Amino acid sequence: MSLESQPSVDLNQMLIQIKNAQEPYSLAQAQLLRARGYLDPVEQMAQVADIRERIRQREEQRRMYIQQMKKQLPQPVPNKQPVNKSRG
Repeated sequence: MSLESQPSVDLNQMLIQIKNAQEPYSLAQAQLLRARGYLDPVEQMAQVADIRERIRQREEQRRMYIQQMKKQLPQPVPNKQPVNKSRG
């Protein structure tokens, strides 16, 4: 990830706002995280249960898919030993 792709955040302005109590520190931090591409931390934590459930469902779907694929594979033919025809 290059620096050019990082959103620009005016840290000096944020510090000035925090010092002047124009904006609570936690809001400034949340804005910084959002500017860097993160969701609101509180909202993100609230989504943990949903995310875990989606992961569980996808793992179950994957397991069922693999099971179906195994059933569809042709049955392997037992290896026949080559007949050794010796001339003599």
